[in-house]
Amino acid sequence: MPRRKPSARELRRAFASDIAVTFTSPLSPRAWRDHIRDDIFAYGEPYGSGPRKRMCPVITRQALALIVGQGGRTPSGKQATVEHLVPRLVVRERLRELPWKQLDVTTAIPLVEAIMDRLTLTAIITSQQNAHLNSLKLASKMPAGWDPRTDCPLERYRRAGLLEDLVVIAPLEGELTPPMAALLAGFPRHPDLVITQG
Repeated sequence: MPRRKPSARELRRAFASDIAVTFTSPLSPRAWRDHIRDDIFAYGEPYGSGPRKRMCPVITRQALALIVGQGGRTPSGKQATVEHLVPRLVVRERLRELPWKQLDVTTAIPLVEAIMDRLTLTAIITSQQNAHLNSLKLASKMPAGWDPRTDCPLERYRRAGLLEDLVVIAPLEGELTPPMAALLAGFPRHPDLVITQG
């Protein structure tokens, strides 16, 4: 009997557990940073093994045009990039704010999931759009005054004028967390696109 593929929710629970274990373990600062960085990426793309770009459920129209123009192939790194709606550094800092001394792994997991569910998602944008974010000094931070507990995770894209350019590629079942699904509910969809490895 073939082994059942874990659901996105099950994979995310495993990544949240790993983050909780990492925060409560005596790791070196570098090992800690690397571990958390990788888990945040994986949480945003639970099925992201292999070519990550084909699993991003959000894309800009310009990046989509590149893919369609190449017969559905993943654009090269010079053309487009995988971008985090909320930079991983910001997510990591929000996780650090949890009262870790008062938590064990079991009590930490739902708190980690609540943060990650709300703040982690990747998108494909063009290299020019990424350069524009960089020019606004929003490469690895959110706009001044942005509150990760209450403010919109799309605020960087709003400031950069990219919000109207977003399209949602029909995700795999359960790929989007409930907060992200609600956030993206009003965006146009492209249900027929299948992105292949270029």
